[in-house]
Order: sequence, then structure tokens, then C-alpha cells
Amino acid sequence: MSDVARRVVLNHLVGLGWSASAAGEVGEIWTRGVAEAVVPYDLEVGTSPWNRLAVALAKFEGEPVDDVLESWNTSLKLIRNAAVHAGPRNSTDGGRVQLELHLEGPTVRGHETSAYTLGRFIMRTADSVKELVKSSLGIDHLSRDLLVAGGPGPGSVKVTFVEPDRSAPRSMFPEPPETAEGQALVFMAGLFTAADSMVGEVEVDALRSRLAPLGVGARLSVARVADVVTDGGWNLRGVIRRGSQEEGLTMGLAGAQILGQTSREQQPESTDLPVSGTIDGWRWSRSELNMITDDRRNITVSVPMELQHQVAELHLTPDNRVVAMLRVYTEVIPGTRDALRRTYALKAIQPVMSEQLWPSVMDELKSRGSDGLSAQD
Repeated sequence: MSDVARRVVLNHLVGLGWSASAAGEVGEIWTRGVAEAVVPYDLEVGTSPWNRLAVALAKFEGEPVDDVLESWNTSLKLIRNAAVHAGPRNSTDGGRVQLELHLEGPTVRGHETSAYTLGRFIMRTADSVKELVKSSLGIDHLSRDLLVAGGPGPGSVKVTFVEPDRSAPRSMFPEPPETAEGQALVFMAGLFTAADSMVGEVEVDALRSRLAPLGVGARLSVARVADVVTDGGWNLRGVIRRGSQEEGLTMGLAGAQILGQTSREQQPESTDLPVSGTIDGWRWSRSELNMITDDRRNITVSVPMELQHQVAELHLTPDNRVVAMLRVYTEVIPGTRDALRRTYALKAIQPVMSEQLWPSVMDELKSRGSDGLSAQD
């Protein structure tokens, strides 16, 4: 419960213009002007630290403390409800990829919010999808074909982004082929989820690994989407649909702030590393796979949009051995002199049976083994 409680408070602070300034011994120090607030690392709902923090913030903002606590309890219910529906499940809709988002927060009244800010959010999301596709396909120009379907949701403003329909009018297949825009929507949903899971964490490696393969323009476009979510004061809750599957997602204001900051970071140094092993898991909504290497290390690898279908097909075969080329991003862990942290992004992957199709990778793999994976991974 501590993580959820901290997430509620941090979303509240970001929405009121507070910003994290330092990490103390017992909690994070947040500031707004000359005011300071300490958010304990170990924060439980209904405890004395929870209530004291609510009283202090209510006094500073000139609000009744009961209103602050009621707002927090409402946010808790929404997060718990989203967690219940967060796992993969079958969709009754099928068809094209859809990213359905409900915008919630203090700036939403009933089903109403700022038309100007909502327009910026839709525009920047469409631009970001375009930049993600350009980065994935390595092209310079692309038309804006993303569609949007709007409407109200319970206590929120609902916006649904839909990939374009490029199916043939008289196709033999009942479902249209997935588009590059659809892959970008899935990828963006994974970024939202990863960013929200980083709230309260010291490091944001899981998010960095997803952003690392993107070009500068794509990363900046993601940052701009996060910025407008923060400007709008919204907590996002929704679902990503892909064919017959769907999965819930959330991103609060604190997660949006992390996404905006991390998307603007310079990319760490990287090297390429060939490894072999088996695919132990594939999470399409998060664009990541788990791999057990031949030397029995379990690593999580972010998968770029252009390789998602290939990974999904390889995952269908149990214990399917693969050889993969990974891009390894290495950084020195803050507060240490030489301890290294590594994150992984997939560059290429093939089943071992196709060894003859990838001789250069296999030769290097056989000569080096998997010794590039150190004990700090």
C-alpha cells in the first residue's frame, strides 16, 4: 500500500505545482517557492504521517483538510480499480488498435475540461505517434492519419485514439492488418505504464530502456505529450486494445512529470552484445520480453515497434531457443564509483534454427559466449 499512497500524494503535489528538490534520509523533499514538504518513503494510508501531511498541505493551500483527504481517497479508489483491471484480458471489440484514455483530476468537472488544453493533448499525441513511426521505419516524412473518437466516461473526459483503417474493401480477412500507427499506440501505452511504475523509485531504468532506441524527434514528441498532461492537471486511466486483447493502464501527474524529464535526457553510452537463450515471457502492452540466457541469467529487454510481431511469433513456441543482438546501455550507479547499471534494448532476433542466415552474429556469439552480462545486471 505504501507505493500507492505515495503515488496519490505525489500526483497531488505535481498538480499543485510542487517539484522534487532532493532525497532525504526519511523521504523526498518537495518545494514550492519557499515552502517545503517531506514525503516519507514509507507512507501508509490513514497513518499519522499521512494525516500530518494532509494537514500541512491543506494549511498551505488554504483548503479544508477534509477536502484534501477526500481527494486522496478518491484517487486511491481509482488506482485500486485500475489495478484490478490492469492485467491482460480478451476484448469484445476486436478490430483496430485503440488507445482509450480517461482524463481525470481537479481540472475535470463532470465530463468537461479545458478545450484548449485537450486540443493540445490530441494534437501532440498525433504528432508523437507520427514521430514514433518515423523513428521506427527510418523515414523522414509521414502523413498524419491517426483517428480520434471522443465521448464522456464516468466522471472523466474520454478520448480514444484509433489507428487508420487500411484494409482492402473486399478483403478475405475479417480483421484489417495492424498499421505502424497501431504499433506506435501500443508503444506509447507501454511508456505511460512504465513511467507511472517509476513514481517513488530512485532510478527509472525500465523507462530509459524503452526510450533509448528512439530518435531525438520521437523522444521530444513524447516529452511534449507528457508536458501537456501535466499542464492539464490530468491523471490518465484507460485501456490499450489490440485485436482480441486488451490491457488497462494508468499514468498520474507524477508519472507524466517523470516521462517528460526522462524523454529529454541524453542517451547513455551503448554497445552491441550478442546473446543466446530462450524467451521466457512477452508482454505486448509493455513492449518488453523476458529472456533466460544460456548462462541462466534472466534479463528484461525492451522491444522496438518494428520487432514486436517477430517477438510475438517466436514466443508462441515454448522453450524456443533464440539468438539476439542487444543494445546495452551502461551507466555508473549514482552514489558509487564503479558499480554499473545496464539496460537492454533489442536490435535483432532470430530462432537458432536460422543460424545460417546470421553467420556473423553466431560466430561472435560462439567466440564470446554470454560473458558480456555481468553480475550487476
